[in-house]
Amino acid sequence: MKRKFLSVLLALCMMLTLLPATAFAEETGEPGDTTTSDVQTGETGDGSTSKPTAEDKLVADLEKGGTVTLTDDVVITKSIFVRNEVTLDLNGHKITVAEGSSIWTKTTSAMISVIGADAKLTVVNEKETGGIIAKAGDSYTIDVWNGATLEINCTNETEFLGNIHTIYVGTSGKAIINGGRYDILQHASGKPHAFVLNCLDASSTSGASTITVNKGVIVGVDPRDTKSDPADPTNYVASTSKVTELGEKSQCKIDSGSCGELTVYEVAPIDGLAGEKQTDETTGTTTVTIIGSAESGKVDESSSSELGGTTKDTIKVDASAAGNEATANAKVTIPAETAATMKQVQTVEVKANDVTVTLPKEAVGKIAATTVEVTIVVKTDETPEGAAAQYEVKVTAGSDEILSGSSNGDIKITVPAPEKAQANSIFAYWVSEEGTVLEQVDAVLNSDNTVTITTTHLSKYQVRTTKA
Repeated sequence: MKRKFLSVLLALCMMLTLLPATAFAEETGEPGDTTTSDVQTGETGDGSTSKPTAEDKLVADLEKGGTVTLTDDVVITKSIFVRNEVTLDLNGHKITVAEGSSIWTKTTSAMISVIGADAKLTVVNEKETGGIIAKAGDSYTIDVWNGATLEINCTNETEFLGNIHTIYVGTSGKAIINGGRYDILQHASGKPHAFVLNCLDASSTSGASTITVNKGVIVGVDPRDTKSDPADPTNYVASTSKVTELGEKSQCKIDSGSCGELTVYEVAPIDGLAGEKQTDETTGTTTVTIIGSAESGKVDESSSSELGGTTKDTIKVDASAAGNEATANAKVTIPAETAATMKQVQTVEVKANDVTVTLPKEAVGKIAATTVEVTIVVKTDETPEGAAAQYEVKVTAGSDEILSGSSNGDIKITVPAPEKAQANSIFAYWVSEEGTVLEQVDAVLNSDNTVTITTTHLSKYQVRTTKA
């Protein structure tokens, strides 16, 4: 009986030694915690030790950190998890998924998952070949979780192909895209190609998750308006970059071919500043959004009409509506990233039909110091009784008026002179929102039949031919 018991016990011990190491992996609930990333070796039939696979070597090298350079294509069978800072140089090679393997499981959703605040994966590729390509109907290419960072610095020929999402940022984290070509092999229901790049909706709205595209090629969806979040149409393009709709069409890579020919969008850094003009037909407001960088003093070739005459010292913005008789009703928006490049600018001049506002260095400095979007409003109001004209000029950063106080320098507002105006009968007044006269300000009649108002703060101003 004792011999039989010992035999059974020995057999059980031998069975335990044959179990794979993954059976003992601890589960913590994060993506990928159900597998280990240790390089596994095993006994071959002749008693020798097997060599690690290319996948095993890649996982081990990524865990060590530093720079990992591929020397051949790599085929993987499970998700790879990055929890440290590491650079992956594709070096013209591809990472793909083995036939018969599935990356998507209950706890994994991407070929590579970057996880945790200490994690930063930088993917580089200077060659015109290579990429990270998912299997159709399986997983995303790369996802980012829990405060991690993904940065992609690749040629635009580098392929990133996923399913539903190619790049996905979950609960928190950021993805910075500087090159690559992004497409999908599987659609989300009812939203063809809307999710090529995507953040978790709630985290995108709160700002905890971000995607910034400085450069790259996006297939099938305009990255300025992805519509991936219905409550918050998402613009992933950096304010220092522009988007061009390429002439080429891309064939749908979905098996059913249901998306047909797809528009291809190229994102590229702006060479200097660029202006994008739009007119709201309902309100009549003409809006010019200034994007790019003011540091070089250059104007991107696509924006000569909106920013003509701009130099390194002076930014000139034409926000005039069409039509010679149109009155001033303009808005200029400057994203925070662009405003930050204006520290050396001496003057900003905004023209809105027959009204020109000139902001001096002191005022421009306040714009450059903001950390939120800046809006400049130039508007002709209805003329109140007793006045020849009334104008509203304001500069806001977010919801705060930043030039309503002092220390703004001498701000010039040039407007049409009243009919039959005389030099000794031109008066200008600062008025309240309700139209109450608050203070007289300097006004000069110019030889070109215009009046220049000089003030140190912005609000509403009246021009009169008699004293108030």
